[in-house]
Amino acid sequence: MRRVKFSQVRDAVLLVGGLLLLGHETLIAGEPRLVLISIAAGMIGLPATFLADRKLISTSSKADDKPPADRGPG
Repeated sequence: MRRVKFSQVRDAVLLVGGLLLLGHETLIAGEPRLVLISIAAGMIGLPATFLADRKLISTSSKADDKPPADRGPG
């Protein structure tokens, strides 16, 4: 059985919470508050940012493990 990682739960909560907040402010609230809409947009975008950051860190750590290429004299 696969274990659920904290980052997966965090990303799902941010995405669903942002979508719910955006839906509430645009469809249910009498007058939408732009601050909350901005927060919801940030919450929706954060999981993709975290994923890109994790991939960037994993590729840079792999590149650091390799020895430098021999360039020869000069």
